[in-house]
Amino acid sequence: MRVLSRGFIFIVGILFALLMAAVYTATLFLDRNIDNIFENYAHWSSGGYYAVAILILLLVIKAADRSRERPALDKRVLALLMTVMAVLVAVYQYKLSRWMPVNMVSDFQVIREMAINLAEGGSFQDHLHYFQIYPNNVGIAVLLSWIYKVVGSWRNVIFTGLLATDIAAVVTGLTVYNSTKNTWVTLLASLLGEILIAMNWRAAIPYTDNFALLFVSIIIWVYTSGLGREYKAPLIAVSGMIGTWIKITVLIVMLALLIDCVLRMMASRPLFPGGKKEWIRTLCSLLVCCAIFAGGTAADRMISRKYAYERDGSSEVGWQYYFMMGQDETGLGTVMGQKYREKDEEINSIYSTKEERMSAFLSEGMKWFREKGFWGNVFYFLEKIDVSYNDGQFNAIQHYEEDDLKQNRFYKLYIKDAEYNFVLCDLMQVTWFLVLVMIGLTCFTGLRYTSPDCVIHKIIILGMTLYILLFEDRSKYLYMFVPAFVALAGISMADYLKNRQQ
Repeated sequence: MRVLSRGFIFIVGILFALLMAAVYTATLFLDRNIDNIFENYAHWSSGGYYAVAILILLLVIKAADRSRERPALDKRVLALLMTVMAVLVAVYQYKLSRWMPVNMVSDFQVIREMAINLAEGGSFQDHLHYFQIYPNNVGIAVLLSWIYKVVGSWRNVIFTGLLATDIAAVVTGLTVYNSTKNTWVTLLASLLGEILIAMNWRAAIPYTDNFALLFVSIIIWVYTSGLGREYKAPLIAVSGMIGTWIKITVLIVMLALLIDCVLRMMASRPLFPGGKKEWIRTLCSLLVCCAIFAGGTAADRMISRKYAYERDGSSEVGWQYYFMMGQDETGLGTVMGQKYREKDEEINSIYSTKEERMSAFLSEGMKWFREKGFWGNVFYFLEKIDVSYNDGQFNAIQHYEEDDLKQNRFYKLYIKDAEYNFVLCDLMQVTWFLVLVMIGLTCFTGLRYTSPDCVIHKIIILGMTLYILLFEDRSKYLYMFVPAFVALAGISMADYLKNRQQ
């Protein structure tokens, strides 16, 4: 069993190294050279940002080498610095929430209107058609209605979402400490998290991304913590249940944890080192998790009845539809493709049942997949990787009413092509590419020692990348998983420094 476990871990490492090689190739050579409708706002080519990121990494390594003989940063000092940083970011976020546009178009506006409606005693009957097509947004509408009822204004809802990302950045730093016990690297990871997660334009849009992101960070932190199995399992179950209720792709994290847990158990000899008592504790934990999920399912049904939400399976868009969209070259697998739209209209005009439509969508997607051939798909997947990985702001889509914005410093900093927007773009882009370069340390430097916690982060990232390769791709889909990227970057950095000292 241990040999089999090591074999699986080796395969994960190889697949992840191939993925990072593809990410570097795509973002360096395809960026600006493909017709990406959701291109980033950055002003340089990716090569320039990678160069700056590598220079920063070399300076960090040089500083670490010079301070090798100095004592490690005291844990109390680390806690103080992380707290001060989080408080300063929270103050910045509060001011940002006072400026952030309230009236956003598209899905954001529908969910905002529904959340306010629910908070004021309404029901889903007012926008029933939208939520029957996209039932995945029911959870966030209900959650935002609860928050709105407590905080009293939409700007306070915006601040609550921002604060959730600030907490997620702190939790991500604590995850790095769980795995490395390196206080300096923990502080660096916290800083990277605050920039990429908490100061991002997407953090200020109350939606599934910023709220689900908090639960992603909590799940990973609990899993890597020193808590006993009897505490970990229920906490992960509750966090995972709430997270998947908000956004279904949190399930990728839960599946990754399950795979990693199985690999760790396979590597143990015996399977339960604590004997019968540990076996009983594990069984009790599983029973508690089952009870939590059963309770969550019942609670979801109660919420649906309370707000008069009726699910219409015949109207829902299934995964087959998104698979067809993901294989449409005209939009590089994004929602802006044209061929899948035309095929959608054609299929809906021919078939009357959902089963027939979903089967037709899947057949069409598979047809496009086969037509591209092996090398065609390789190049197409590289294009999709570039679309998803090339943007440090994770698709800062700005749909708003111009009259709703005050042209102050935040306007100059956040709005595309405004006076100081290049500062924010460059900061986010360099920080994101620095994270990607740091992750590469664990793939291409031949480390003799790597933290076992690397595996869980690699599986999460591989799972999310597989999702965007098969289905719709946008850089916004990576935002929710930034805690896993930043945590892996921190762990990789700590492993690299530890190997240099050996």
